[in-house]
Amino acid sequence: MIFVNGQNIRRETNKVQRSIGYCPQTDTVITHFTGRENLVYFLILRGYSKNSAEILAEAIARKHGFYSHIDKRVNVYSGGNKRKLCLAIALLGDAPILALDEPTSGVDPGSRRYMFSLITEASRGKTTLLTTHHLEDCEAICTRALIMANGKFKCIGSLQHLKTKFAAGYFIIIKLEANKQGNPPTDTQLKSLKDYMFENFADPPLVEELLFSLTYRVSNKDTPWSKAFSVMENAEKSFPIEDISIEQCGLDEVFLKVAGKKKQL
Repeated sequence: MIFVNGQNIRRETNKVQRSIGYCPQTDTVITHFTGRENLVYFLILRGYSKNSAEILAEAIARKHGFYSHIDKRVNVYSGGNKRKLCLAIALLGDAPILALDEPTSGVDPGSRRYMFSLITEASRGKTTLLTTHHLEDCEAICTRALIMANGKFKCIGSLQHLKTKFAAGYFIIIKLEANKQGNPPTDTQLKSLKDYMFENFADPPLVEELLFSLTYRVSNKDTPWSKAFSVMENAEKSFPIEDISIEQCGLDEVFLKVAGKKKQL
């Protein structure tokens, strides 16, 4: 027997449905309605009066970033604006449970980050289930993650727990300083810096080398963060370095390890 919010899903189906705000992966808005008409329609279904729904529709469209298109038919909306409208409908009625399936797919990066803040705000005090292929969404929104690969659950836990268990290590990103002519460091300076990194980090792999930056992956468990900060602080005094950042491995590394797509991190 399945219970949702204390309600039997078979015997109290209507109550269960009222307890869930749902954003499906495929847009299910009424495309021959305008954005305003969609919002008013779904607000009335949630129990609002027609007058209240019309007032709220404008406020919701402003908040979700598609007010300039509110009176256009949804069939002319971009994919991003359709997703914004779907998310807005899912958040109507302050349901205690949110089920969001790929809510930010097809949305431009700036709007995605704004949608992150909307979802985070709406999730306070609620149970929110988010499915996504964008691990950035998980990093920004989720407190716990479950990774599924080949149709099977592979692991579950807090983001920090998964990173610590499956993606030990960190990245060191070195931004190089240009000389007075605006050119990158010389080959001799680069070789000296690379030799310095080799001596202090037991041959860390250089995962990316650009004109003005070097990115190293340190996966040796015997090299703590404290040593990295100390070594790189000294490096700034001896080499043409403008900036250094030390970053923990992300969920993408965890997924590759857990899904078996990467033998060694």
